[in-house]
Amino acid sequence: MPVQLAVCSIAGVFCFLLFCFLRVRWPSMYAPRLNMKKQAPVPLPTSFFGWILPVIKTPHSVVLDKVGLDAVVMLQFFLMAAKLFGLCGFFGTVVLYPISRMGGDLWNGTNPNATEPDALVPRVMQQSESFLWVYLFFTYFFCLATFYFTFLNYRDYVRIRQQFMIKIGRSIPSRTVLVSGIPPALRSDQKLADYFEKLGIGVVESVHIIRHVHRLLDLIKDRSKYLRYLERAYASFWGNPCYDPTYNPVALLSEAEQDQQLHALSWSTTSSLHHQRRMHQHNYGAIANVQASSTPSSPTLSENEDEDATTNDPRAPLLPVHNKTKPASTAPSVPSPPPRPMAKDGFLGVVGKHVDAIQHFTDKFNEADTMVLKARKYGKFLPTSVGFVTFEEPMSASIASQVLIDSTPFRLNAQLAPEPRDVLWENIAMHGRERYIRKVLMLGILVVLAVFWVVPISIFSALTSESSLRNYFPWLMDLASKNKILQQIIQYFLPTLSVVIFMAILPMILNGLSIIEGFPTRSEAEESTFSKYFFFLLVNVLLIFSISSALFKTLTDILEDPTELANILATTLPQVSPFFVNYTIIHGFLMLPFQLLLTGPVILQLFHRIFTCKTPRDYAEVLAPRMYNYGWGYPMPVFLFVVLLVYSTVSPLILVFGTIYFSLSYLVVKYQLLYVYFHPYEVAGRMWPLVFSRIIIGLILFQVLSIGLFVLNKAYTLAFLLAPLVLLTLVFNFGVDRAYQQSTQYLPLQLLSQRFGPLTTTVTRPPSPAPEPAASASTSNASPLQLTLRRQPSALSAQRRRRTVLDEDDYEAGSRKYTDFKEPPMTLQEGILNTGMKRYAHPAFLGILPQLWLPIKARQKTPGNDNKPSTDQGEHQPLLRGSSSLALAVPSISTTANAGPLSTSPTTFSNQQTPIDHLAPPSPHATMPVLDASGNPVQTGDDENEDDSSIEEDDTTYYHHPERRVSKSLLSRSAGTS
Repeated sequence: MPVQLAVCSIAGVFCFLLFCFLRVRWPSMYAPRLNMKKQAPVPLPTSFFGWILPVIKTPHSVVLDKVGLDAVVMLQFFLMAAKLFGLCGFFGTVVLYPISRMGGDLWNGTNPNATEPDALVPRVMQQSESFLWVYLFFTYFFCLATFYFTFLNYRDYVRIRQQFMIKIGRSIPSRTVLVSGIPPALRSDQKLADYFEKLGIGVVESVHIIRHVHRLLDLIKDRSKYLRYLERAYASFWGNPCYDPTYNPVALLSEAEQDQQLHALSWSTTSSLHHQRRMHQHNYGAIANVQASSTPSSPTLSENEDEDATTNDPRAPLLPVHNKTKPASTAPSVPSPPPRPMAKDGFLGVVGKHVDAIQHFTDKFNEADTMVLKARKYGKFLPTSVGFVTFEEPMSASIASQVLIDSTPFRLNAQLAPEPRDVLWENIAMHGRERYIRKVLMLGILVVLAVFWVVPISIFSALTSESSLRNYFPWLMDLASKNKILQQIIQYFLPTLSVVIFMAILPMILNGLSIIEGFPTRSEAEESTFSKYFFFLLVNVLLIFSISSALFKTLTDILEDPTELANILATTLPQVSPFFVNYTIIHGFLMLPFQLLLTGPVILQLFHRIFTCKTPRDYAEVLAPRMYNYGWGYPMPVFLFVVLLVYSTVSPLILVFGTIYFSLSYLVVKYQLLYVYFHPYEVAGRMWPLVFSRIIIGLILFQVLSIGLFVLNKAYTLAFLLAPLVLLTLVFNFGVDRAYQQSTQYLPLQLLSQRFGPLTTTVTRPPSPAPEPAASASTSNASPLQLTLRRQPSALSAQRRRRTVLDEDDYEAGSRKYTDFKEPPMTLQEGILNTGMKRYAHPAFLGILPQLWLPIKARQKTPGNDNKPSTDQGEHQPLLRGSSSLALAVPSISTTANAGPLSTSPTTFSNQQTPIDHLAPPSPHATMPVLDASGNPVQTGDDENEDDSSIEEDDTTYYHHPERRVSKSLLSRSAGTS
């Protein structure tokens, strides 16, 4: 045991020191949340260990404000566990451990053939029955202490949750219900709104019925696929970054937006030719992608005719390719450019004839883009039986989600709606029959996976037994017998580390199964991953690992006499206590420093940057901040909580290592939640009830084990006295659930009434606002799409910003060598940027589509400015608070020469009936930029309490009383709160 502790401690300290060194030198990896505009945490000192105390002293109220309730609930669980096992560990080391060393070991009679373990495990000596009363007392003490701490944590969670939900009570998710089982007669936005309003539970603000959009989603994914291929082709041809000093991707896109004669664009100059030669001699290679040309002369008549012909050609290149042949007298001698990238036009790009890649993927992209635009604008999509109903007051949603709405079974079932970013739109409208079939299939796969996982776990378990090692690996034991340190490493450390590594693969598999299973929200998939992973850990590691040496005989005994379960557990579990002590040591002293160092993300990022990243989009997605998955973060700490309970009396010193583990987990996870990870949605700490139920399972398992140990030691009286503790645990679980279960799902109407006033059930028509003096008849007859386009500034007048946007946090990143972070990643929905998505409208209709992202311009090294990026390359600039989209910074692909006829005037372009997907729809939390006389955005004040009810017109959400929304907006503006 000391050998394992020393190895883990040395490796852990090295990782910890390495993190302290890299923390201030690699902030984009170890502190990306500092770049947030609204919820940025307090910057930490730059000293080597100066970050530790500020993180520990940061109150949970700050974490609640900066991160959310989910983070606070997780940190409170770690803090509760550290306090609980700190208390139990004190008595375990002061009382139980000396007793075990003196001959009062509880599990002495269960393993008569065991040899003496090392000093950290209780010595096997002839037990004294008088000591067994001490174990009975501390079994009750540890269980009652667990009752106390978990009850306090549950009570505090409910109190904080109510305060948090009241604070965000006016938000859209707090006023929305998800309705399933909508009958065909009500599958209309207006009819469903009328139905709910006539129930008398409040005024309906808006309704959105989900529609069947599978074909549209497929088209959007195809569009994204061909866009990525096209960007890779341009990166291959021009290089990323492009080293030509006159290359300006922003100007190219701007000219492409204004002028369809794209082939006439030229950014190669005589000065750049010498630069090309110089860069070519230095083996940069990328500059040779640009065809050299002299200063262009005045166009001749033939050139104009050629330009017109190219403009009218539907297969014209998307952007200038700079491959025109120039006269020999004007073309300097430069290295010839490499051949244009080629691709195969057949199946999956592996068969077929070779074609020009840029031209081929341009055609494919334009075809998919056109189909997406037409489908969005003219497509008719059948409604499903699922929809969102948003009320004006949160009390209405709370009532609707708790009452029986319709007398027909399975019809009009309402529940509180998840956040829009939490919704898995591909699963939200799945038929119940299909979801049930998927659940059955996933259950079968889970059973097969569990059976398969038994084999390697059993092998690792055999390595911990000296007799098994001699039977299967006699040569290894002969080698280990010559060195006691090597024997401990082989018998204890390596099997434990193998189990840890092997089980670390599971979360990725189980998370994928949860998505396929058909859960309508990401949070439910996370909860399912947590349940599955905890089940695997409990069964495969705690139970199967313990009884694997006699697995089939044990199963036969249990089937013949189920009452033997306690004796079997009491016989087998204590024998592997050294393994679980090592298991706790590895996680506390080795795995947590590895987690703090972000070893896995760093390795993956470096791998992608070296081998897979080609385009600015590839680099931006790899360098984007990581999302935290609570379904991966909870299972291991909860499982170790159960392990510590089970072995608290058998091996008391495990409580000390458990206390260290949970204390370090609190520090590591608190730092990462505050400074590293993002979570795009909030579920108000819904994981805690699941954690509580697993703690109850651990308590019952601990009590069953203790009863079995007393029986095996023939202390039947003590076993009988311990039986009521099992019943007391069940009563405690039942009482806490009855007291707080509903409070974890709903807010009391009393609190809602006190905070927001009495419920309004009748609609009072507000006075209509005065009409705008410039309103015209043509405006009044315009469609909502036209009105939206007219309200938005054109793409040319919008400021072009470089950043990666996590819309809910307003995160911004400065440009790098290979990317300028012009667009957000597409992690929530393939083909849709991670921006917006704050309204209950399918992103297939309103989601911002990605636009062409050209290779960026290389930073020019100049004297005294070697490390500063060039101005036109997208320096880190202050942003308007609340802005949420970069779509306006990139011109619409449909405005290029190959996308069909459009007006060349920017003014008329803004009034064209172009589909809204190429323009950024106004964010519900954002205002449009205010422009000064020069057309530059003006910084405005930031309202910290943004109103989710701000007007946002779109053609997919039905507003039942639009005049009330206008009136409320005018009143709030007059009050200075908008």
